[in-house]
This record gives sequence, structure tokens and C-alpha cells, in this order.
Amino acid sequence: MKQPDNNKVVAFVQFSYRTENKVFIGAFSDLLRERGAKGVFITDDQKAPGHWASEILQFRLTNNGQPPLSVGANASVPNRWSGPRSLAHVSRLRNRLYTMKLDILKGLEIFRKLRFTFSTVYSQENIVSLVGIEPLGGFVAGLVALVLRKPFVYCSMELQIRSFKTWMGNTLFEFVFKRILRRALLVTVQDMDRARVLQNYYQLPGDRISLMPVGTTELKRYEKTDYLYRKLGIETSRRIILYAGSIRAWACVLDIAKSAHYWPHEYCLVIHGFVSSKDNEYFMSIQEYVDNEMVYLSTEILPWSELDSLLCSGHMSIAAYSDKAENTSYISASSNKLASYARCGLPLLITHSGNVARMFEKIAWGVTFRDFNDIPGAMSAIANDYEGYRKRCYQAFENFYDLNFLGRTFADAIVGSYSDSVVERT
Repeated sequence: MKQPDNNKVVAFVQFSYRTENKVFIGAFSDLLRERGAKGVFITDDQKAPGHWASEILQFRLTNNGQPPLSVGANASVPNRWSGPRSLAHVSRLRNRLYTMKLDILKGLEIFRKLRFTFSTVYSQENIVSLVGIEPLGGFVAGLVALVLRKPFVYCSMELQIRSFKTWMGNTLFEFVFKRILRRALLVTVQDMDRARVLQNYYQLPGDRISLMPVGTTELKRYEKTDYLYRKLGIETSRRIILYAGSIRAWACVLDIAKSAHYWPHEYCLVIHGFVSSKDNEYFMSIQEYVDNEMVYLSTEILPWSELDSLLCSGHMSIAAYSDKAENTSYISASSNKLASYARCGLPLLITHSGNVARMFEKIAWGVTFRDFNDIPGAMSAIANDYEGYRKRCYQAFENFYDLNFLGRTFADAIVGSYSDSVVERT
């Protein structure tokens, strides 16, 4: 393989916040360094990408204290514009005008992001390729790459295939985006299930799709710690079932907390995670079940250096996903939570899905449950062969989540190994 120059730079373009996105960008700082390259992070998000922030030059689009032009993808027509039946045609006209207003505002915000990204990339002479993350990042990075004739890679972290349904009747924006994707050097997605969805929806050629999980380049952790026992005052004779992740409804944290009160007393649940202001009501409902006996809660934002110690104090891990969303139906290779559990040797309790079941058929590092009342039985199954499950956690990490091996194709592509073929196509 051709050795890259020491001044090669890869631009990651991301305009949607998600922890996995930042961990992903940070993880690739190691792989880029091995190839004599480095990354820059182009975003409008004011939060740094994990503990790699000092290693990644960041260009941030700010609003100078002003709110962004975008009014949000979930904005809807105000109820006060719903008129009586005799004025239904007036109401429909107002609705259309309001929708048009939303499209114009969102279009202006997209143009602003395009202009910022173009000027940033244009001013950095050493940028060899652009990586667009999620549809908005992909749209912006793809157009900039096309204009500047640079290689472009699209990275799908979530199945946001209908993200632009409010944009101009779901026509113009997706029309352009689909053609951008067809010119990408590589479209990366986590597993075959997600790849099929993307390929069918965007009509992508199969040879352009590369599989890469949401993983990490961090090393496996074998030791056990007493971090959560000390932090929360838990008796050392108890065994911690750890949930570490977003405290959101789609993660079924409330259902897990309710079920914990019926677990054998030797186990207790620890919920550690970040609470968004928009999820306050859901969070309050969870707090009703926090009794510091069967359920403990930790919402402190910890230094990155302490997260492994927190994870390694767990005995087993737990995750649950709502079956209402297509994105959470295919979760086995797209959750940073699962990658962290496996890396730290925490056998997994998780809601059943075909996607997870197929992973466990390959390496049984956890047990699925179909109902929250079935969790004690799943815990017992793991307890009967605990060391065996723990050993298979590390095997699962190597096979499913270790980007030191699974990220090589992506890393080779973004440092310019295949740039000649991309320029020729575009």
C-alpha cells in the first residue's frame, strides 16, 4: 500500500449530535496517525469529541449568540391555524405557506453550512478527503467534495433514511442526496441488515458499500474495580447489573428500572447516563423507582479516563430497545454501549431481535429476553456459566467492534488510497 504523506488531513463533517458519532471520529485519530494523517472536525456542535479533542483540530460554525435559522425537523403547523370547515381551503393554504416557510429557513441553514464547510476545506490545502456523517453531513460534505474534486466517503451511523421528509415534499433534497451517495468512494454502514435498507432505499451499487461497526480502538479491559460500589455506597456482596447510556424512552430505561424491583436481592441495577432537558418528564418517572436498594442512579458527567473504571465495576450489562423504530431493530453493530460492554467483559442482557440473535449465534456473549419479566431467568443463565460468557465478551469485541482491525478499509480509503478512481468517476 502506498504510504501517505505526513501532512495529509481528513475532514469529518457532522451536523447532528450523537455520542457514537464523536466516539467514532475520535477513534479514527489513532488509525489516521498510523497512516501519517490527521483529522479535522467540521461541525456546528459546541461539544468536543470525547477525550480525543486535543488531537483533532476543530472548525465550528457558530451563530454569534443568535439562535440557528433552522426551526427543527419536527416542527409542525400550529393548531391555531386550523380553521372551521367552511374555511378549510384557507386553512390548507396557510398550512402550505407555513411549510414553505420551514423549507426556506432550512434551506438557508443548509446553505450556511455549505458555505462554511466549503471555505474551511478550500482554505486547508492538505485536506485529501471528506467524510460526511449522517444525511446532513453527507449532503454538505458530498457537494463540497464534488465541487473541489476530492474523494468523499459517507458514513451512516443511524438509519435516517427519511430525514428530509419535510423538505420540499421529500423530493428535491433527497433527489440530490441520492446522487451524491452514488458518487461516493465508499458508503459505510454497520452490518448487513442496515446495508440492505440503505442499498434498497438509495439504490446503491453493492460494491460501494463497506461494513464497519460503531466500535473503538481502545484496548480490552480485564480487571474488576469497585468504582460504583464506592461512588454509590453499594454493598460489595451485591452484583451490579449496569446500564450505561442515554436515558431515553427508546432505550426502555423505565421498564428496566421497574423490573429491577423483582430481581433476586443479590443483584441491583445501576443506571448511569446523560439526561437531556427535553427528557425531564421521562427522567422524573424513572426516579420514582430509584430506591438505592434495588435501583441506583448516576447522572454525573465523568472524565473520559474514569469511564472504564465505572464499566469494570459491573457484573453484567443490560440494554433494551423499543421495537417501534427501524433504527433500533438493527442494533447489534451500531451501539457504542454494546461495544463498551464487550470490551470490558460484561455479559449482556438485551431485548430480543433477529439482528442480536444472529450475533449471539456466532458468539454467545449474552442472553436475550422478550419480556422484562424474563430478565431474572436470563441473569440466571449467564450466572451458570459466568466465566464462559465473560471470555466470549472479549471474543465478541475482537470480532464485532475492534476498529483496529475492522476499520482498516475505511481508514485506507479516507487517507486517499483510492482517490484516483474517485476523481475519475466524478
